[in-house]
Amino acid sequence: MRLAVRGLRESAGGPCTVGDPWLVAQLRRQAREIHLEALLAAGLATGLALMLPA
Repeated sequence: MRLAVRGLRESAGGPCTVGDPWLVAQLRRQAREIHLEALLAAGLATGLALMLPA
């Protein structure tokens, strides 16, 4: 995900630059979605853990 922010992607030879602006936008959108899903999952898990009796 940190590569997408810089306009890069992982390849067999290491990170390479993505030249297509549309593809860069798609990679960034996917990275945002993954971050949001992780945040929501962490919030849900924390909320459930706090609801458990001590």
